[in-house]
Amino acid sequence: MKVGLFFGTFNPVHNGHVEIVSQLLNKKIFNQIWIILSPRSPHKKFNLINKEARLEMLNITFKNYDNVVISDVEFKFNPPNYTIDTLSYLSNKFSKIFFAIIMGSDNYIKINSWRNSQEIQEKYSIYVYPREGAQIKNKNSRKINYLDFPIIKISSTSIREGIANKKDIITRYLPPNVYDFIKKNNLY
Repeated sequence: MKVGLFFGTFNPVHNGHVEIVSQLLNKKIFNQIWIILSPRSPHKKFNLINKEARLEMLNITFKNYDNVVISDVEFKFNPPNYTIDTLSYLSNKFSKIFFAIIMGSDNYIKINSWRNSQEIQEKYSIYVYPREGAQIKNKNSRKINYLDFPIIKISSTSIREGIANKKDIITRYLPPNVYDFIKKNNLY
Protein backbone atom coordinates (compact mmCIF):
# COMPACT_ATOMS: atom_id res chain seq x y z
CA MET A 1 0.00 0.00 0.00
CA LYS A 2 1.22 3.50 -0.85
CA VAL A 3 0.41 6.27 1.64
CA GLY A 4 1.05 9.97 1.13
CA LEU A 5 1.86 11.84 4.33
CA PHE A 6 0.66 15.45 4.29
CA PHE A 7 2.33 17.16 7.27
CA GLY A 8 1.35 20.55 8.62
CA THR A 9 0.33 22.70 11.54
CA PHE A 10 -2.98 23.44 9.76
CA ASN A 11 -3.44 26.68 11.68
CA PRO A 12 -6.17 26.67 10.32
CA VAL A 13 -6.91 24.06 7.67
CA HIS A 14 -8.23 25.86 4.57
CA ASN A 15 -9.61 25.27 1.08
CA GLY A 16 -6.09 25.15 -0.38
CA HIS A 17 -5.34 22.07 1.73
CA VAL A 18 -8.64 20.55 0.64
CA GLU A 19 -7.83 21.22 -3.02
CA ILE A 20 -4.41 19.57 -2.77
CA VAL A 21 -5.86 16.46 -1.11
CA SER A 22 -8.69 16.33 -3.67
CA GLN A 23 -6.30 16.57 -6.61
CA LEU A 24 -4.06 13.84 -5.19
CA LEU A 25 -7.07 11.57 -4.65
CA ASN A 26 -8.37 12.24 -8.16
CA LYS A 27 -4.99 11.34 -9.67
CA LYS A 28 -4.92 8.11 -7.61
CA ILE A 29 -1.25 8.60 -6.71
CA PHE A 30 -1.79 7.08 -3.26
CA ASN A 31 -4.03 4.40 -1.78
CA GLN A 32 -4.52 6.69 1.20
CA ILE A 33 -3.50 10.15 2.34
CA TRP A 34 -2.67 10.54 6.01
CA ILE A 35 -2.88 14.12 7.21
CA ILE A 36 -0.31 14.47 10.00
CA LEU A 37 -1.05 17.32 12.39
CA SER A 38 2.17 18.76 13.77
CA PRO A 39 1.54 20.26 17.22
CA ARG A 40 4.59 22.51 16.76
CA SER A 41 6.96 22.64 13.85
CA PRO A 42 10.54 23.74 14.54
CA HIS A 43 10.29 26.09 11.53
CA LYS A 44 7.14 27.94 12.62
CA LYS A 45 7.63 30.64 15.22
CA PHE A 46 4.08 32.05 15.43
CA ASN A 47 1.54 31.31 18.13
CA LEU A 48 -0.55 28.26 17.42
CA ILE A 49 -4.02 27.61 18.72
CA ASN A 50 -4.24 24.40 20.71
CA LYS A 51 -3.60 21.19 18.84
CA GLU A 52 -6.97 19.70 19.83
CA ALA A 53 -8.86 22.53 18.08
CA ARG A 54 -6.71 22.13 14.96
CA LEU A 55 -7.31 18.37 15.02
CA GLU A 56 -11.06 18.93 15.30
CA MET A 57 -10.99 21.30 12.30
CA LEU A 58 -9.19 18.63 10.26
CA ASN A 59 -11.75 16.02 11.30
CA ILE A 60 -14.61 18.37 10.36
CA THR A 61 -13.03 19.14 7.00
CA PHE A 62 -12.23 15.61 5.86
CA LYS A 63 -14.96 13.58 7.58
CA ASN A 64 -16.59 12.59 4.27
CA TYR A 65 -13.39 11.80 2.37
CA ASP A 66 -12.67 8.18 1.59
CA ASN A 67 -9.01 7.24 1.81
CA VAL A 68 -8.09 10.19 4.06
CA VAL A 69 -6.88 9.51 7.60
CA ILE A 70 -6.41 12.32 10.11
CA SER A 71 -3.48 11.46 12.37
CA ASP A 72 -2.44 12.77 15.75
CA VAL A 73 0.67 10.56 15.77
CA GLU A 74 2.92 13.56 16.50
CA PHE A 75 1.02 14.17 19.76
CA LYS A 76 3.10 11.23 21.11
CA PHE A 77 6.37 13.12 20.68
CA ASN A 78 7.84 16.05 22.58
CA PRO A 79 7.67 19.29 20.58
CA PRO A 80 8.99 20.59 18.36
CA ASN A 81 8.00 17.88 15.91
CA TYR A 82 10.62 16.68 13.46
CA THR A 83 9.53 14.94 10.28
CA ILE A 84 12.29 12.34 10.52
CA ASP A 85 11.03 11.18 13.94
CA THR A 86 7.52 10.68 12.62
CA LEU A 87 8.74 8.96 9.45
CA SER A 88 10.92 6.57 11.47
CA TYR A 89 8.09 5.79 13.88
CA LEU A 90 5.55 5.14 11.11
CA SER A 91 7.98 3.12 8.98
CA ASN A 92 8.78 0.86 11.96
CA LYS A 93 5.16 0.48 13.03
CA PHE A 94 3.78 -0.10 9.51
CA SER A 95 6.66 -1.85 7.77
CA LYS A 96 4.54 -3.06 4.83
CA ILE A 97 3.39 0.44 3.88
CA PHE A 98 5.34 2.53 1.37
CA PHE A 99 5.30 6.09 2.77
CA ALA A 100 5.89 9.21 0.69
CA ILE A 101 5.83 12.87 1.72
CA ILE A 102 3.55 15.56 0.28
CA MET A 103 4.82 19.13 0.60
CA GLY A 104 4.68 22.56 -0.97
CA SER A 105 7.60 23.93 -2.95
CA ASP A 106 8.04 26.58 -0.23
CA ASN A 107 8.95 23.82 2.21
CA TYR A 108 10.90 21.76 -0.28
CA ILE A 109 13.34 24.60 -1.04
CA LYS A 110 14.19 24.64 2.71
CA ILE A 111 14.42 20.86 3.18
CA ASN A 112 18.19 20.90 3.60
CA SER A 113 17.70 22.81 6.87
CA TRP A 114 15.57 19.99 8.30
CA ARG A 115 16.87 17.55 10.87
CA ASN A 116 18.33 14.50 9.04
CA SER A 117 17.23 15.92 5.70
CA GLN A 118 19.64 13.70 3.77
CA GLU A 119 18.09 10.58 5.31
CA ILE A 120 14.59 11.83 4.48
CA GLN A 121 15.54 12.50 0.87
CA GLU A 122 17.28 9.14 0.47
CA LYS A 123 14.60 6.95 2.05
CA TYR A 124 11.34 8.61 1.02
CA SER A 125 9.78 9.81 -2.20
CA ILE A 126 8.63 13.41 -2.04
CA TYR A 127 5.67 14.84 -3.94
CA VAL A 128 5.97 18.61 -4.34
CA TYR A 129 3.07 20.89 -5.26
CA PRO A 130 3.79 24.46 -6.42
CA ARG A 131 3.53 27.45 -4.09
CA GLU A 132 3.66 31.06 -5.17
CA GLY A 133 7.13 32.55 -4.91
CA ALA A 134 8.84 29.19 -4.41
CA GLN A 135 9.98 27.95 -7.79
CA ILE A 136 12.10 24.80 -7.95
CA LYS A 137 15.07 25.29 -10.25
CA ASN A 138 16.76 21.88 -10.23
CA LYS A 139 14.20 19.18 -10.88
CA ASN A 140 16.61 16.31 -11.51
CA SER A 141 15.92 13.63 -8.93
CA ARG A 142 14.34 10.21 -9.08
CA LYS A 143 12.82 10.59 -5.61
CA ILE A 144 11.21 13.98 -6.20
CA ASN A 145 7.88 14.09 -8.01
CA TYR A 146 6.74 17.52 -9.16
CA LEU A 147 2.97 17.78 -9.22
CA ASP A 148 1.53 19.77 -12.08
CA PHE A 149 -1.10 21.48 -9.95
CA PRO A 150 -2.24 25.09 -10.24
CA ILE A 151 -0.79 27.45 -7.64
CA ILE A 152 -3.31 27.99 -4.86
CA LYS A 153 -3.08 31.51 -3.50
CA ILE A 154 -4.30 30.83 0.02
CA SER A 155 -2.24 30.82 3.19
CA SER A 156 -3.09 30.13 6.81
CA THR A 157 -1.18 33.30 7.75
CA SER A 158 -3.43 35.54 5.62
CA ILE A 159 -6.51 33.78 6.99
CA ARG A 160 -5.41 34.36 10.60
CA GLU A 161 -4.71 38.01 9.80
CA GLY A 162 -8.12 38.34 8.15
CA ILE A 163 -9.87 36.85 11.17
CA ALA A 164 -7.94 39.13 13.55
CA ASN A 165 -8.93 42.15 11.44
CA LYS A 166 -12.54 40.95 11.19
CA LYS A 167 -12.49 40.72 7.41
CA ASP A 168 -15.38 38.65 6.10
CA ILE A 169 -13.51 37.92 2.87
CA ILE A 170 -11.69 35.04 4.58
CA THR A 171 -14.89 32.98 4.60
CA ARG A 172 -14.29 32.01 0.96
CA TYR A 173 -10.93 30.46 1.91
CA LEU A 174 -12.29 28.20 4.65
CA PRO A 175 -14.58 25.19 4.57
CA PRO A 176 -17.92 26.50 5.96
CA ASN A 177 -17.89 24.12 8.96
CA VAL A 178 -14.36 25.24 9.85
CA TYR A 179 -15.37 28.90 9.67
CA ASP A 180 -18.35 28.13 11.96
CA PHE A 181 -16.04 26.26 14.37
CA ILE A 182 -13.62 29.22 14.47
CA LYS A 183 -16.42 31.70 15.15
CA LYS A 184 -18.14 29.50 17.74
CA ASN A 185 -14.88 28.97 19.65
CA ASN A 186 -13.58 32.53 19.16
CA LEU A 187 -10.30 31.30 17.65
CA TYR A 188 -7.57 33.55 16.27
